Amino acid sequence: MPAATPILPHGFCTACGYELQGLTPTPEAIYRCPECGREFDPANPKSFLARPRRRVLRRIVKIVLAVFCLTLPATGYVSCQYWQTHQEAKAIQILRDYGWYVTTYDTTPPWAKAILRGHAAGLWKRADYVRMCWRRKNFTQSLAAVRELKSLRDLELDFPGTFIIDDDLAKLKGLPALRELELGQTWVSDRGLANLKGLTMLQSLSLQSTRITDAGLANLNGLKGLQHLDLKGTSITDAGLANLQNLPALQYLDLTGTSVTDAGLTNLNSLTSLQDLYLAFTSVTNAGVTALEKSLPVCSVSR
Repeated sequence: MPAATPILPHGFCTACGYELQGLTPTPEAIYRCPECGREFDPANPKSFLARPRRRVLRRIVKIVLAVFCLTLPATGYVSCQYWQTHQEAKAIQILRDYGWYVTTYDTTPPWAKAILRGHAAGLWKRADYVRMCWRRKNFTQSLAAVRELKSLRDLELDFPGTFIIDDDLAKLKGLPALRELELGQTWVSDRGLANLKGLTMLQSLSLQSTRITDAGLANLNGLKGLQHLDLKGTSITDAGLANLQNLPALQYLDLTGTSVTDAGLTNLNSLTSLQDLYLAFTSVTNAGVTALEKSLPVCSVSR
């Protein structure tokens, strides 16, 4: 029996790129690639390649895409951190130029410290504490700069006779990391407290000698993590204490110089975390203190 005539004068497998030139048909008249076993039809040009596939180039492209996909999250994170740091650095410099006191803290994650080994130590520097300057000059620009400090944790605006008003507190809405806020002896009123609703990380709030009333305390209901609250010298009465029942983490409460009485103290019975309560210069009697201590045995009351 004469030998089978070779097929495909020139062609390559579409799957593996094997050269099909000189292959002969099988006894079953099925044509397969000897490398990968893929079937092809010599009469159908679409079942094989006329030119060899650029396998090296394809592999390089795959490797590049894989590396890009793996590094994209880290690159995006570092780029975001750089942009935030750049914005905060400009804001910090503005505040310092206007006489404000600013400290920073390092937020570098452990994995970045291990990889960078201190080469980008300033990349994760964030504003930690800001104390306002008593001078009124450039005050509007200073508050605008404070709004850029997205990682700010402690803000002190309680200089005696300061000119902080309700509208100024609107600029604090963009400070989600804020933990301590000092507003004592300012002109802040109930309307200004409405701007604090979004500060869910807030742990300490001083409203000493401000213009707030009972109605304004309703704006604090969403601050579930609030631990320290100073209401000394305000117009708070028994009705206002009812708004504090939704502060389960409260540990320190100063009501010195307010208009609370024994009846109002019953609103504090649900604050099981309360440890320190100051009632000097109020109308609270010994009987009211005794009743409260029965409900809150761990609370230390000072009169």
